[in-house]
Amino acid sequence: MIAQKNIKDILAAELKKGADLAEVFLEHKASTSIKLEDKKIEQVRSGTDCGAGIRSIHGDKTYYDYSNDVEFPFAHDPKIVPLAEKIKLLELADRTARAVSDKVIQVTVNYAESFQQVHIANSEGLAVNDLRIRTRFMVQVVAADGSVIQTGYEAPGCYGPDGFKKVFSKHSAEELALMAAKRAVRMLSAPHAPAGEMPVVLMSEAGGTMIHEACGHSLEADFIM
Repeated sequence: MIAQKNIKDILAAELKKGADLAEVFLEHKASTSIKLEDKKIEQVRSGTDCGAGIRSIHGDKTYYDYSNDVEFPFAHDPKIVPLAEKIKLLELADRTARAVSDKVIQVTVNYAESFQQVHIANSEGLAVNDLRIRTRFMVQVVAADGSVIQTGYEAPGCYGPDGFKKVFSKHSAEELALMAAKRAVRMLSAPHAPAGEMPVVLMSEAGGTMIHEACGHSLEADFIM
């Protein structure tokens, strides 16, 4: 297990070797994801990633070494809510969405959470910790009427402690499934949006995002890659 004394000893050893600056990076991440499709649980993934990295700067040269053979104490228990309870919510969302209409032909429900703890310390006296907790619940419903196919989607997420409770603070899993399913069914009879040139007014807060998506990615050329 890496303790503060070990980190100080590592930094001191790097400086003794001639480093102008030394830095230690520690990370411990636990994550869980569940996927329900075709009325059954298709996938449950759970795992832990743990590692350490050491960076040292000697003049104009940078050296880096890393290892995942470390023990890093985790300050948060990601298994507060049992897996079985999360699975029940996915199954409830699936049943709820399918009950909206016989035009619902496919329901996919996903739940994902991650608990990431990071510690960074350097030879200048910096010592900081960060705990990153992310939670997300996603319902996607596909409805069909003859050759017309439409999709409804709800995917609330949150950042911070008590993520499981916060992600359902505004709407329950059942309500989210209803919203997604009803939207997909309503879209089956929605008229086509008018085509052609027309004036558009963009507020400053949203305009940058549209320009980025419409022009930025093509300039980055990532679609070519």
